[in-house]
Amino acid sequence: MSTNVEIYRKRLIPNEIIHLKDDRIISVTRDAIVTEWEALRQRSDFRYGTSRYCINEGYKISKMYTKDKEYVYTYCDIIRTEQEDNRYVFWDLLVDVVIMPDNSVKVLDLNELHTAYKNDVLSLDDLFFALDTTDRLLKKIYAGELEALEL
Repeated sequence: MSTNVEIYRKRLIPNEIIHLKDDRIISVTRDAIVTEWEALRQRSDFRYGTSRYCINEGYKISKMYTKDKEYVYTYCDIIRTEQEDNRYVFWDLLVDVVIMPDNSVKVLDLNELHTAYKNDVLSLDDLFFALDTTDRLLKKIYAGELEALEL
């Protein structure tokens, strides 16, 4: 499959869509898109990363690195994908899972999921999808199966 695709990140809070035009597309298959990128905003904890958008699984796995190319952590976003031709829009469904170098796991932003639903920013279907996807992802992480998807 051609790497000539456009990718966008759709955030619910705040409501914005960002064309990730500076991300370098490494590969595109029916099931995944792999990218390399630099942080959109200056950050103290990481400078750049690599990401695998697992289109059919509902999550994006990113490895974050410092400016000196040292691994910081793995960050997993729960996403919903919309595709039309060569245009992909990845909806950030708010829940994140972080895997630290010592293999500890943190689940973040469940409160934002609740708030988004309560304020009619997130549909009930997307709420259930985010929770089910987070559960499946955590099971893979705890079973040691995530490495097969990492970059």
